[in-house]
Amino acid sequence: MITHLGAGKEVTLHLRAPAVKDGEAATFEILAASDGSVLQTLEGKVKARRASVKWTPSLEDDQGARRIRYEVRAGDRKLVAPEVEVYRDEITIISLDEAGDPLPDATYELVVGDETRRGHTGTAGEHVEADLPPGEKQLTWTNGFELVAWEQQGPAVWRAKLALGAVARIRLRLVSDIGMLPIAHEPFTLRGDGLDLSGETDEEGLFEHPELVKFGEYELRIGDGKLTVYAVHKWDTSPQIVNVPDAALGPSDWNTDLVVKSQEGEVHDDDFADAPEFDDIDGADDDVLDDEDDLDPIDEQGDDEDDGDDDPPWREDDEP
Repeated sequence: MITHLGAGKEVTLHLRAPAVKDGEAATFEILAASDGSVLQTLEGKVKARRASVKWTPSLEDDQGARRIRYEVRAGDRKLVAPEVEVYRDEITIISLDEAGDPLPDATYELVVGDETRRGHTGTAGEHVEADLPPGEKQLTWTNGFELVAWEQQGPAVWRAKLALGAVARIRLRLVSDIGMLPIAHEPFTLRGDGLDLSGETDEEGLFEHPELVKFGEYELRIGDGKLTVYAVHKWDTSPQIVNVPDAALGPSDWNTDLVVKSQEGEVHDDDFADAPEFDDIDGADDDVLDDEDDLDPIDEQGDDEDDGDDDPPWREDDEP
């Protein structure tokens, strides 16, 4: 069974050297298994009858894996180790939209050997899967993200252009434009991006389309009104509040009783029929400002109409 070493991870190479004294130098040569060419030379030591040295295996940019072997010269001995495979144990996954810009939170499933991982590309549209086991890699985009084309699918980086499929939901709550009261059992139509349906709100003014749709704008028609609503992410449980203008509703909706729910119960507009008028409030004077005689009229010159001989409330100065 061949040993696998992850590229970029430091390891210790060692070989038993029972006939070599401790402290002797040990020269390691890293060789390509395919043709025996020397890739790297390292200097180690013999300790406890073992020749050992630290080494960080590496790969070329275009390599996903390669096999190597190493030989050790210690004293007058030459020791040969079996082949090992250096493989790339991490991969950078990048998601782009069709315009080539980063597409955040694209979800995927990555299968490597017997291991399956599920993840997403995060807010930057890029994620590194590290410490992977050896084996062939297979990546599938999930949750409505559809592959348009691979821009790069090399050993270290997988970069894909994606189309955003059906990953959103339509959740609505219809409320009156004045009063913000739920509009219950209201029929409507909803159209946009392949969607064309008729529905009705529930008793709380709510509606949720059971199937996933694409992000974007949708046209909501209620009576004579036409409104724009938006699909929200499928994980968002909050409905979009839609204020429906009263003019969009029919006369039958205008004439319905006003019902306000409170902690004490329901209050109808009929309950206000016996409310007192202002003049019936205790202490109000019905005759206030009603009697024309209560005020002295003013003539056009601003003088009192009373032309009596009473002296004015001022004194005229004597002429010189």
